[in-house]
Amino acid sequence: MDENNNRSQILSSVSDWLKLLALIVLVTESAFILLILNGELSESLKIVSYVVMILLLASVIYGIFYDRKSSRDSNTLEYENTYIKVNLKPGFFKDVEHFSKGIESALNIEAPEIFESFIKSQIERLNQDVSKWSNGELEIGTDRSLGITRSLYIAAKENVFSTSLKDFNIQWQQQEGEIMLEANKKNEASETIRVFIFPKLEGIDEIDIHAIQKNKEYGINTLILIADKTKNGDFFENNELLDFTIIDNLKIIGQTISFGKNNDRSIWYFNRKDKQDFYKNLKVKIIKNSYEYDHFIELYNASKESTK
Repeated sequence: MDENNNRSQILSSVSDWLKLLALIVLVTESAFILLILNGELSESLKIVSYVVMILLLASVIYGIFYDRKSSRDSNTLEYENTYIKVNLKPGFFKDVEHFSKGIESALNIEAPEIFESFIKSQIERLNQDVSKWSNGELEIGTDRSLGITRSLYIAAKENVFSTSLKDFNIQWQQQEGEIMLEANKKNEASETIRVFIFPKLEGIDEIDIHAIQKNKEYGINTLILIADKTKNGDFFENNELLDFTIIDNLKIIGQTISFGKNNDRSIWYFNRKDKQDFYKNLKVKIIKNSYEYDHFIELYNASKESTK
């Protein structure tokens, strides 16, 4: 039993080709050394065995260098003589190389101090973004907002929870809304809950009703929150905080900063534990105070009848 366990441990430790090569060389050279020590080889065979052992050792050394070179492929970053394995598309490093050579060329042009000053200001701006990126924070402007949101919806592995404020509801009838709904529908592995938030029942109109119904048509689990009908009405007064998205149980959190034509800005937080409790509690309060669709329609129709 012990012998079998030892064999299993040896085999499990041979996890790649370089370790296998080293094991073969070790066993072979051990055999040669035993034969030589036992005097079972003639002088000529001893010389041959020495040459073979040197070649085998050289093959291991070559394998080590080859393996290190292979590991520094298109998915490896080098920083201060440390190699960091990352998951990036091969074209990424070409872009970085182009960026570096472009700066070098610019600084070799006449009046380099002008380029140097401009490049420095751009790098300072980039460094501000890099500081946020390193902390799992990504701020998105109008040009990327829809694309990032769509990609995250499609990539969600477990669930998506998002809210929709009244000012946004017209978008569900337009191309932007269609793109997001298609992304939710395309991801069959993830359940989507969308809560439509209104300050008062009386302010809800046909545009809002169409937005809710369209989400339902796409298979979205829709809930409706009417702030003035909750026990925590004052909690829902800050509209800026109510427009947000949670993906995969708080692993990703998106918060709208501003919304409007050519003014869409949002912040996405990735694995930010310092943000999770706040949004977890906010989500719980929203769901707790929300109506299911059928109950909401009853309230809405009753409200319309009472105003006739």
